[in-house]
Amino acid sequence: MRLGNSFETLRDLSAAIWTLRSSQESAKVLRTTTSLLRCFLFFDICYMLAGIAMIVVGMTSEYYDRDRMLFLGGMFGAFASLSSACNR
Repeated sequence: MRLGNSFETLRDLSAAIWTLRSSQESAKVLRTTTSLLRCFLFFDICYMLAGIAMIVVGMTSEYYDRDRMLFLGGMFGAFASLSSACNR
């Protein structure tokens, strides 16, 4: 009788340790994911600024390949918007 009781106690202790460990791993995954999404947000902002800069340069100067500059600026802006929406 006493041996069965100690196995239950050991099983309960093992379950408690397992729950604590999985909780710590979940917190670690959440922190890593948050850091990665912040990094992606930084790049999305950079792409958006590059797209805006290309559009402004294409519209304000007599650049020899103006249409291509406007197209690429629009593509950078569209990519940044789509990427940001996916990361949200």
